[in-house]
Amino acid sequence: MLRKRPYIFSQLFLSLGLGNLSQLLFADGWLFFVPYLLLYLYFKSANLPISTLHDIFIVLHIINLILFLVYLYKNQKRQHIKLTEILFWVFLAILFLQPGAYLEFPADPWEHFRRIFSWSNYSFIEDNPINRKFTYFWGWTLMSQVQPLYRSIALDIYSAFWQLLLAYQFYLLALRLGFDKYWAKVQVVATIFLFGTNLFGFYRYYALSSTPLAYIAYLRSIIVLINAKHGQVKQLALLIPLALIMYYNHLQELLLLIISSIALFVDYITNQKKHIRTILSIVVIIIIIAFLLGTYVVSNPQVIPTIPSSRLTLPYVSQWGTFRIWDFKLAYFETISVHGLISLLLAVLFLSKHKTIAILTLTPSLLMIFPPFVLAFLVVLNRTDNYVTYRILYAFSLNFMLVLGLREILSSLITKLKLYLPRLNLILSVFILTLIISIPPTYPYRGRFWFQVYKPPAELSFKSIDTTAQWFFVNRQLDTKCLLMTDGANDFTLKTHFALRVLTRLNVYNPSESLTSDDALKNYIKHQNICRILVAIPDKVNPPPVSLVGQLSGHWDASLVNKNLMASQEFVKLTDSLMNTGWTKTFVPPFYWLYENPTASGSNNKAKK
Repeated sequence: MLRKRPYIFSQLFLSLGLGNLSQLLFADGWLFFVPYLLLYLYFKSANLPISTLHDIFIVLHIINLILFLVYLYKNQKRQHIKLTEILFWVFLAILFLQPGAYLEFPADPWEHFRRIFSWSNYSFIEDNPINRKFTYFWGWTLMSQVQPLYRSIALDIYSAFWQLLLAYQFYLLALRLGFDKYWAKVQVVATIFLFGTNLFGFYRYYALSSTPLAYIAYLRSIIVLINAKHGQVKQLALLIPLALIMYYNHLQELLLLIISSIALFVDYITNQKKHIRTILSIVVIIIIIAFLLGTYVVSNPQVIPTIPSSRLTLPYVSQWGTFRIWDFKLAYFETISVHGLISLLLAVLFLSKHKTIAILTLTPSLLMIFPPFVLAFLVVLNRTDNYVTYRILYAFSLNFMLVLGLREILSSLITKLKLYLPRLNLILSVFILTLIISIPPTYPYRGRFWFQVYKPPAELSFKSIDTTAQWFFVNRQLDTKCLLMTDGANDFTLKTHFALRVLTRLNVYNPSESLTSDDALKNYIKHQNICRILVAIPDKVNPPPVSLVGQLSGHWDASLVNKNLMASQEFVKLTDSLMNTGWTKTFVPPFYWLYENPTASGSNNKAKK
């Protein structure tokens, strides 16, 4: 009887149509998000309450979990998945889970953390300024009931989920580009350890943001376009929901799709051997006109009033109207780095043999030195600076060409030297070489292996703030009526848990340095309507170390946490004087004094000093 149960269950799934539905939703790793997005957009347009949508999403999460288990069961029965396949994805899951979500302060993931939990402060979708980024709401519905003490664990799992889903989409793209399952896995690992900017790996750094889902939709769009190029034109209909996902998460990916569409169009027209000379003649004429146009616009910026003249100058834009991608001091090279340069050279070397991948590799860089594209991009970007223009290079991960090129070179050497190397050994050799290239995080190498596995010190990731936030969650009600004053780092990390207004992350704010007298402190409290002050106890808190990531990347002051957090004994004495006017003093774990005005709402004056 027990042996028949799997058969009975499979028949039940089949009769309900769950097997086909689960295959449709999960096989390509993105379609199951569409029902969520459509509901989100309906509630947004109808101005319906978030609380109702939250409950609907919870139901959808449960349904999708059941359908996903059905998908795994049906797939295992249909394909007889090998143990090595399972072990590969388990290995990746461990790789993403082990270091946890990257939450070193003041890195961008803290802003993504804040955006996720900011939804608890709104009643309607339109009220939230970030309502165009649907993924934050989706993530909030998963974690909204998690108490502060356990949120870092929840974020670790959430981060690993997005990284795993992104890896799966890269795997599907590698398969569509012609790699077999073994080489596709090598390509996936290469994207994890090489794709990104500066020393930051794309996977882990953006895992808490709205970017992964948009990028997954973008990668799927490339697969759809390749399929259409090979005759599966009906698949183009999928671009509609994919474009919606990109638009309501991260607009950048729609721009990247234009770049890859150009690349695939070039790939298609260059297959027309009869017209190749005509095509080359037209390309030469277009290039000449393009550079004349670029030079003219840079000299006369008033002809495009939507682009401020300051954005058509050095260091990012050249006198010809191109991005200065050749300048090794700019963010462009921080994204390409040494292994990227090797990939670009390999793309030129193997252009005729592996045309599609080579053109996808070269197109982003070539468009950055094509003035009409640069000018159009600056108009669409509509920003006050050109720093983020390096993200054009995210259009195609350069590691695809690197792995392919290394494979070709090693195979060629083996043939010339008349050696015998089993296929598995060749795969392992390329994998090891790729891994070696990805290890050094320093300029100009910028491998991202180190960042992917790096665990910042607990002091810099503010692990202790979970305990502090839990204490406030249980004992105090933080709100906008009773303002809390603390240093810049504690202000951002603590208030993120409670969806309150925060100070700027990258600036140092230490009250003990600016409020040095009794009068200065009292005047500040009066004018800023402060009723609570949180101070790190100098002799109980360990001085935070210098940030290694801050040092190596140059993205923030490596001593920023220390400069924010460490209060002087004199400031503690100053705040102690407030008790003479009725304020109370309470210990807050793990190492803070909380001073409170008697009018502070939710104040509990037990456990005074």
